[in-house]
Amino acid sequence: MKASQLIVPLLLNTVFLVSPPMVDAQDQSESSVRATLRSLQAQIDELHKSQFEVVFRDESRHLVLAPGETAVFAVTCQDGEVVVAGGYNSSPPELLQIVLNTPFFDGVHSGWRVDFHNHTDTEATVDTRVTLSCTKGVGRGT
Repeated sequence: MKASQLIVPLLLNTVFLVSPPMVDAQDQSESSVRATLRSLQAQIDELHKSQFEVVFRDESRHLVLAPGETAVFAVTCQDGEVVVAGGYNSSPPELLQIVLNTPFFDGVHSGWRVDFHNHTDTEATVDTRVTLSCTKGVGRGT
């Protein structure tokens, strides 16, 4: 590999080829090569700061639902974050019907909402969890 080319691995195993200014390596002094490398490292450091960062959150609730009752379970991202994915689980799963499982935006915050419905003829006692993945950003509705 020529001294004027560096291979820089970045996000998601993508490889970009970064070429510093075209100067014959034999004409560059060691200090000039080091300065070029420091400059490239600073650029790489800036890229790392702006990488897509995902924060995983979850919230658990113990629910007791009467026959025909529905519980709304919404978890929000923090200020300055937007939801990118979400989901749920419940135990035991057969006691509840999932009526809604979706991201939401209320005009200020985004998050993940799951509506659990007791479709049985008896009271249902279950442990539920809603999970969501958030990243830095701003949400807006259309």
